[in-house]
Amino acid sequence: MEKVKNFLDSFNYELCSTEYKNKYSILSYKCSVCNTGYTKAYRNIKRYPECKVCKVYNKYTVIYNEFKKQNCTLLSKTYPGYHKTMEYICNCGNISKITYGHFKSGVRCRLCSNEKRKQQCLNKYNV
Repeated sequence: MEKVKNFLDSFNYELCSTEYKNKYSILSYKCSVCNTGYTKAYRNIKRYPECKVCKVYNKYTVIYNEFKKQNCTLLSKTYPGYHKTMEYICNCGNISKITYGHFKSGVRCRLCSNEKRKQQCLNKYNV
């Protein structure tokens, strides 16, 4: 039981169960950070130890900071997923929607995309 408690402590979990027989035993525990409660077999906890709530929040924070680094402002308050659109203010001031995948690959709003294409054509033909 001490081994299980130490493992859960290492991921900021508080063990609520009082009995443990084997890796198939169902345990109750909660996240010490967000207080979300879980009930899982110990073997599943070991395979997927992250708190689902904290994992999503941390991912949103990383993405929010990525937008900020590119001088853009993320307006969406949640992270819907890699291929779902989020609303943001582009560095040109235009409010637009974009997926994180496109944003990460350098795509921006239509105004910026049109300007980028225009510059590429001008450079290509030395105008």
